[in-house]
Amino acid sequence: MIDQVKKRFKTFEAGLNGAGEGKWHQQRLEALNAFMTSGLPGAKDEEYRYTQMGRMLKKNFDFSLVTELPERNYSKTQRDFHDAEAYHLYITNGVVDFDLSDEVEDKGFVIAPLKKAVKSHANEVHAVLGNYAHASSDAFAALNMAFSLHGFFIKVPKNTSLKKPVIIHHTASTGPA
Repeated sequence: MIDQVKKRFKTFEAGLNGAGEGKWHQQRLEALNAFMTSGLPGAKDEEYRYTQMGRMLKKNFDFSLVTELPERNYSKTQRDFHDAEAYHLYITNGVVDFDLSDEVEDKGFVIAPLKKAVKSHANEVHAVLGNYAHASSDAFAALNMAFSLHGFFIKVPKNTSLKKPVIIHHTASTGPA
């Protein structure tokens, strides 16, 4: 599996179109190296001692990138909820749907695609990116950081009260994604 990850990362890196530079990409490379060094956790790793990695690794993983979102087919209950007066962020199968999601910048409050925020709020993004899930101590955090591409940057200044809530709609689909 390690060889598959390394091969997939080379393909991923080739498709970054200019995003393969700078601090964010350096963090990706460090995370990939951390994963290559530590590998997947085993029974001796406390957090994963009851997780049978061997059974999971027997599966044939598809490391291709997700390129399209599945058809949006929300039930009536979901649609009513989606109409709530709020800032809405949509993620389906791990892919951010920027067409449906709100983008906001008002009095220091920011919701922006991560790719955009890395440029417009570089210092603030890099102050937090990769600082909470440590790639050096968790293989899955390392994989997540190594292949990071999409996401949201949300900034709420201290002592700020938002006019409406932020709702993150995180869904999984069995359809094509």
